[in-house]
Amino acid sequence: MRALTVDDEQIMLNALTSAVKESPDISSVAQFTSCTATLEWAKTNPIDIAFLDISMRGMGGLEIDHIKQEKAKEKTTYKLLTVKCFGNFEVYAQGKILNFKPLKSKELLAILVDRRGAGMTAKQICSIMWSGIEDDSKHMTYVRQLFFDLRNALRYADAEEVLQQNGYNYFLNTELIDCDYFSYLQTGEPRFHGEYMMQYSWAESTCAGLMQNNN
Repeated sequence: MRALTVDDEQIMLNALTSAVKESPDISSVAQFTSCTATLEWAKTNPIDIAFLDISMRGMGGLEIDHIKQEKAKEKTTYKLLTVKCFGNFEVYAQGKILNFKPLKSKELLAILVDRRGAGMTAKQICSIMWSGIEDDSKHMTYVRQLFFDLRNALRYADAEEVLQQNGYNYFLNTELIDCDYFSYLQTGEPRFHGEYMMQYSWAESTCAGLMQNNN
């Protein structure tokens, strides 16, 4: 995450910045002692989290937080991922193919895309990935690890908001995804030619449904 630290006392600012940098989740920190310079910088630079002195002279630190919130709203209007389902399943972020480690986490994302925003539990996903296994705690633990790996891959692509969780249910924010499958269901475009997520056997049922609707 990209952090911002603001305090008009240089000693306090240095201490705050050092503490923030210790977090493994922080990738970069911008620091300012001037409200005017901070507000100008914040208008054109992305911020994930801000540490503010709300009693700064000249302008409350909360105004900086307001800018951060407004920028977050703007970010949601953009598609963070481009997903190709017709043919082989592929995912792009900022025009580049997104790498998944391990590769099984890519299949996890494919399953969630196939469900079009519907929530799924780890147990349900396990039953799809390993069909025929009714209760396997080892696979369940592996699926939970895959969620961790998937979240890391999305975070690296600055698209972590795509993956959501509500209790035991995992789902995707489809508003942040540009997907040929979603578009086809809504508009009939692009054309479907009988191939859907060809790497995954479990996707054959969805493919069959698309072919039936295409006739």
